Amino acid sequence: MSYMAELGIGAAHLIAARYEEALVMTQRGVSRQPGATWGLRQLVTALVHAGRKEEARRACDRLLESDPGLTIAKIWDRLPFEAGTRERVAASLREAGLPE
Repeated sequence: MSYMAELGIGAAHLIAARYEEALVMTQRGVSRQPGATWGLRQLVTALVHAGRKEEARRACDRLLESDPGLTIAKIWDRLPFEAGTRERVAASLREAGLPE
């Protein structure tokens, strides 16, 4: 399975609030393509919602190393989710340390 398929399945689990399943698939995708910014963003979200806050902060640090100027405002319009899911994603990124 390709990393994009794994990240896509992970995103579907995130939308459905199945965070452990989202985490497993997202970790697989990110391990295959560690530089995929959207995968790291999704990993941070899955980790926060799975209750793994310290790991989420470390993943957020990796995300910011990959894209130093990234902010929640910059990605808001790129989040391909309906409003409720978009809010959950933004809140988790904020909690992990992504700047506004």
